Amino acid sequence: MVMLRRKIWLSIVVVSIISAGVEGRTLLSKEEEDEEIEQQLKALNKPALKTIKTEHGDIIDCVDIYKQPAFDHPLLKNHTIQMEPSSFPEELKRQGTPLSSSNFMKMKLRGTSCPRGTVPIPRIQKEDLIRLKSLSQRKEAYFNSNNDDSSTQIADCNIQAHPNKSFSGGSALFSVYNPILTSKDDYSATTLWVQNFNDEQYNSIEVGWTVDPVLYGDSITRLYTRWTADSGRRARTGCYNILCPGFVQVGPYPVSQVLLPIIHDPHGGSVLDVVVFKDIKTKNWWFARPESKTAIGYWPASLFNIMKDEAHRIAWGGQTYSPKDDGGVEMGSGLFLSKQELKTCFAAKLQFVDETNHYMNPSPYKVETYTSNPNCYGVEYRGYTGPALEFDVLFGGPGGLKCRK
Repeated sequence: MVMLRRKIWLSIVVVSIISAGVEGRTLLSKEEEDEEIEQQLKALNKPALKTIKTEHGDIIDCVDIYKQPAFDHPLLKNHTIQMEPSSFPEELKRQGTPLSSSNFMKMKLRGTSCPRGTVPIPRIQKEDLIRLKSLSQRKEAYFNSNNDDSSTQIADCNIQAHPNKSFSGGSALFSVYNPILTSKDDYSATTLWVQNFNDEQYNSIEVGWTVDPVLYGDSITRLYTRWTADSGRRARTGCYNILCPGFVQVGPYPVSQVLLPIIHDPHGGSVLDVVVFKDIKTKNWWFARPESKTAIGYWPASLFNIMKDEAHRIAWGGQTYSPKDDGGVEMGSGLFLSKQELKTCFAAKLQFVDETNHYMNPSPYKVETYTSNPNCYGVEYRGYTGPALEFDVLFGGPGGLKCRK
């Protein structure tokens, strides 16, 4: 099947959070705006049975699992929570080297001490609402294209389903870094994309790690998710993490989880394993840690239109956003060195989940690579590299003035 190349610009809107600046809206006085923000905060922050302040300054509310923000979505009013996947995808019989005995240390997420029956929800504060308004101005390219917006850059490898075939998910093992940004409006992310699309509709889930001061208010490397179920270019559904109703959290980890600073050296570094897969019974799309089979949460199938049953594209790589005219920011480790996985960011153990709920290597498919700006960011799909990393792709680069088109 010939790879469909087209441009889908997605402007993520924080539903129920960002209302100021909407076209045609009457401008509010400062007092009216403050009052509206307070009303939004009351609606967004659910009653907490316990509150935790983390060492990084996050305030986490332990919210009744049945009263979490997801259920404010009109499609989820009568939704029955699925506490765990019906089953995880089945592993291939392979000779892979366990992470514990390889050069790479598995990244551990820190669970909260929320009481049983609650989930950890980051509290949204006034300064967060003000900062998050700028998310609506972002434009992101999710498909390989001739990108004419130099603020957004992508370097990835991807596979597309054969005719009459589909994917039920994808997984990866990412090396983790803390890329340097040039302004507070930038972000840099390493991402697994699970997508479906046609000429009129576009559905997508992405998970990975990111440095994003607008989203989080700091420059710490954190876990992140994002989803959309838009038609055409409307870009009115979905959001990051749980900034809009939709993602149902069941695990003890906030989706904004801090990933501790990583220092890579010749002896190896730290890695983060992620998987997104469709439940074989409910068709909900799960986000989990495959190595430990730890579920974080899921997107109910009812949120999607053309991805209720299947996905047709899986991609692994990096993305950056820099709206200033400074060329670009670091992606991954900030370096791209061919064949050097200890210094270049990688996505390894690349697999997709097939229609029978089995992990499969990408080898049956033509793996395509793409970089929106080869002067700035590189990408190298290496196929099977050995039992430690198996099928992998290297990507990234330093950003800077040479990225200008």
